[in-house]
Amino acid sequence: MREYVTSVLEGTGDMEFEYAESGFHALQFLSHANPDLIITDVNMPEVSGLELLRYVRKSERLKDTPVVVISTEGHLVDRERAKAAGASIMLEKPFDPEVLKRAVSGLLEGPPG
Repeated sequence: MREYVTSVLEGTGDMEFEYAESGFHALQFLSHANPDLIITDVNMPEVSGLELLRYVRKSERLKDTPVVVISTEGHLVDRERAKAAGASIMLEKPFDPEVLKRAVSGLLEGPPG
């Protein structure tokens, strides 16, 4: 999934990508990084994407970082949990690559004005 997301976004603009092999590794990375955007899957080893999202939202440094949550779990309850945890956008697998591009571009550009 990481390779697919990267291949979709590579032509979208001047972006650098960092990867974490698990939720735990993502937490380690985020303890010192200041990303412009985070993309996470709900189902990750060791620490779930929703747990990662809760950490980001509690962090004074990261709390305003946009977070895209990707999941195979498109049930209303899962969407509500992601939104309650602070997801900027939730995409359901399989997703249209253009939807991902528009979501990321919109989040990186921020609100107008």
